[in-house]
Amino acid sequence: MSKLKFLSLLLGILLFLAVLYFSNIGKVIETLKHSSIIFLTLALFSGIILILLKGFRWKVFLTFINVHTSFYLALSSFNAAMFLGNLTPGRLLEPIRGYLLKLKTKCSFSETTSLVIIERIVDILVYILFSLVAIQMVRSQLPGGVARFSLISLFAAFFIAVVGLLILNSKKLTLKFFMLVSKLPFIKRFKNRASGFAKKFSSAFHKIKSIKKLTITLFLTSITWISEGSILYFALLSVGVHLPILVCTGLACLSVLIGLLSFLPGGLGSTEVVLITLLSSLNISLPQTTAAVIVYRFVSYLMQNLVGLFFLTQTYGLETLSKFLSKK
Repeated sequence: MSKLKFLSLLLGILLFLAVLYFSNIGKVIETLKHSSIIFLTLALFSGIILILLKGFRWKVFLTFINVHTSFYLALSSFNAAMFLGNLTPGRLLEPIRGYLLKLKTKCSFSETTSLVIIERIVDILVYILFSLVAIQMVRSQLPGGVARFSLISLFAAFFIAVVGLLILNSKKLTLKFFMLVSKLPFIKRFKNRASGFAKKFSSAFHKIKSIKKLTITLFLTSITWISEGSILYFALLSVGVHLPILVCTGLACLSVLIGLLSFLPGGLGSTEVVLITLLSSLNISLPQTTAAVIVYRFVSYLMQNLVGLFFLTQTYGLETLSKFLSKK
């Protein structure tokens, strides 16, 4: 498993380096040198807002299952788990956020895991919505091949989201799903508790099945991803390129979504390739595109991971994680 993680991370890094090489790294650096400090600052500020919004959204979600915690604990558990998730293909370790929260509160790990998966499904649905809006707005400029690949990716993501919702909505399917998942090396130690875990998991899902809670979830998720889109918006402005913020949000969502589907850690490499391809299709020069994407990923990916690492070490301690990972 560790070899797979290392190889996938290495592949992501190589993809990113290849992007820099073929984008003419000299011109990219020159573009970054002449970028607007004002817009770079606004991109950074948007990144800070994004981190706070994600923590706030997680705190609100927790109240849906009657878990009331401080904003700091919600923020720290979310970001620490995001850091760990970005080290694994497809962010498979992100549900550990419930475990981290359980270390500080009396919440149920199975119920918080349900929330994480529901959040991910809602994220995918919002990704799809914003992506379709962006594709519609720039469809006349997108090459046929790029548009088709984008739509196929969106269809695959929609299929995954629908399957996830069907599993969550059925206690029988949820139990079968957990019995299957419990065979995985990292989770097999929980096999004896799969039945009870599945019941609590399904119960948590049914607790939030109300129009009010779903509306709040969709609203907060939409605001969160518009904030992420604003990072790309300001990153593009910093290199002299203007695109509508809805287009920026949709293209950011589409690139992140395909990055998740690529199963590379944090979408590293694949997200950059997709986003640069989409932006360069809109008659933006490759050095400008690559420079803007570097700024965007620095703020939305690297900066958030550094914040997550800080919370992991300061709030929970790496030894706690080591004990959890080493349990048989």
